[in-house]
Amino acid sequence: SSELLQNIYYDRPRVQIVQKLVVTDCSTEIRLHCVVDSYPPAQIDWSGSGDLDYYLVVNNKHRTSSLLRVRNLDISDTTNVTCRAVNEVGSTQHYQTLIGYPGRPELSAEYSPMSPDTSVLVGQTASVHPAVHFHVQTRIINIDTNTREPEWNVTIIPGMSGSGQCYFFRYEYNGGEELELVVSARNKFGFSPPSDPLLLPGRRKSGSSQTSCELTLYLIMLVY
Repeated sequence: SSELLQNIYYDRPRVQIVQKLVVTDCSTEIRLHCVVDSYPPAQIDWSGSGDLDYYLVVNNKHRTSSLLRVRNLDISDTTNVTCRAVNEVGSTQHYQTLIGYPGRPELSAEYSPMSPDTSVLVGQTASVHPAVHFHVQTRIINIDTNTREPEWNVTIIPGMSGSGQCYFFRYEYNGGEELELVVSARNKFGFSPPSDPLLLPGRRKSGSSQTSCELTLYLIMLVY
């Protein structure tokens, strides 16, 4: 019967946010895909804070997806976005909370041009919240025995503002032993993933490295 067919095929939309991508070059643009299964076809809307820009991609008569771009994100608290789909039967909405942890710090080492015996560590990260501190963990490496101290020393260094949403710090070392370092960045939401370990020489060695401020900004997506 027509009533049975309606019960089988006609229903409120089913909504799911299935893909997320974060792109940053000292600024943030978040891309979220909202996929809607619906018959009859549904209209899709997004709502939330930030500069929202979205468009539809129609896959077939039963499935429609919407790509959301959130530009110029400035998180003072957690930011909520909602994908809402409406058809003739009813509506369904899907919430997502964005929490802006800092990106994994990128490190480089160089010698001070003013003091040849001083090694300089430069680190940087991207963060949507400006209160960034770097937690620099260090331990000495014995060059003769190639052994590391069992305990880490922790130094907390305030981040200095760079271009866009990048923050950086400098750490100087003029000891006689090699120093192993691991750095994490922290803002109001918590800690970044730790950096890759880096060895800071205690005596002058040739060569230096540089890094550019093109970092991945980590956001944890909590779905309700």
